[in-house]
Amino acid sequence: IWFDAHEADTLVPRQPEPEPVVPELPQKAREMLAIAEVERLSKQAEGPDLDSAAPEESWKQIAGFLGMPVEFDEPQEQRKPWATWLLSAATICISLLAFPNLREVVQRFGLIPAQATRLDGLTFATSFFLHAGSIHLAGNMYFLQAFGHAVEHFLRPLCYLVLIALAALIGDLAHIALDPRSQTPCIGASGGIADVIMFYALNFPRMRLAFL
Repeated sequence: IWFDAHEADTLVPRQPEPEPVVPELPQKAREMLAIAEVERLSKQAEGPDLDSAAPEESWKQIAGFLGMPVEFDEPQEQRKPWATWLLSAATICISLLAFPNLREVVQRFGLIPAQATRLDGLTFATSFFLHAGSIHLAGNMYFLQAFGHAVEHFLRPLCYLVLIALAALIGDLAHIALDPRSQTPCIGASGGIADVIMFYALNFPRMRLAFL
């Protein structure tokens, strides 16, 4: 746009539009809004009310009433924890098959510190799947199911199984180191499962566990 010298002087600058006036809230209303916001943030920080509702899964309700830890706000996972399920199924089947002749099976396939290399070291693996009784088996399988799914999802199945195998091996070696002359067989999956629980605690510190 072109202007001559005199025409530019006649232009009137445009006045800015006045900002709308927002009426100030009364002091009482501001206090009520502030209290409501604080309550909202407090509830958001606390998470779900663990005392108001039991978990939907029936097995969690039973475990909770028996004094076992229950995970309330577990994350939604797209993949099924097949490795955890298969490992649990194999352990349960082998343990149940061994129960009728448990003493003989444990003596043959349990890990004996003084004879750690017998069966070419196979007892390092076989002892993992044997348990001393139904309570021993049920407790280990519960903790594997309760914490294993999240760890498996985090690590992927192969790394998850490697973690359990290494943890069980380290636990067996530590047991042998404590009493290398012992003739008492060592059995159970506790060494590997304990590492799963530790990994869960370190990598999921904000997950909520509770007892019903």
